[in-house]
Amino acid sequence: MLLSGRIRLYGMAWNQEHTFEVIGSGSVFGIASLAERTQDEYAQTLEPSRVRLLSLNAFWQLVRENPEVNVRVMKLLGERLRRNRGRTIDIALKEVHARLAGLILDLVEGEGIIVREGYYAIPTLYTHEQLSTIIGAKRVAVTRAFGVLQAAGCVLLSRRQIHVINLAALKRFTIAR
Repeated sequence: MLLSGRIRLYGMAWNQEHTFEVIGSGSVFGIASLAERTQDEYAQTLEPSRVRLLSLNAFWQLVRENPEVNVRVMKLLGERLRRNRGRTIDIALKEVHARLAGLILDLVEGEGIIVREGYYAIPTLYTHEQLSTIIGAKRVAVTRAFGVLQAAGCVLLSRRQIHVINLAALKRFTIAR
């Protein structure tokens, strides 16, 4: 369980990283491999973080003794499945700027700070490389996509911090192919 901070969960395939998700305080991770231990899933802190480790036996005991834990785990896994299906569809059908716009909207929803009406800042400083591993693109394509979104007046980059300056316009980009 992530007690504080932010962690990027990722895997490796063909010598390339793919980010599964970025989680924040209060999130549980590592439960995707409850049945068996895997060696191809990793966690990287994006800021100073505190983690509490729960053994598999302790987890199963908690599940057996507390039905509410079952419900929460099912909801968590269902949400992650829904989000991953959406990303798979996006990678297959959308251009990079549309995928990036969708990711930025997810980041605004998950961690965005309202600076003023219609203007949001994403506090975590993501590199173009990190963002590219989330949306299934090359770093250079993410840089170009940011250029498209900035030229359209949707976002502004300042020292790696993403600012959303026109949320409605950014939402329209997510529909684009």
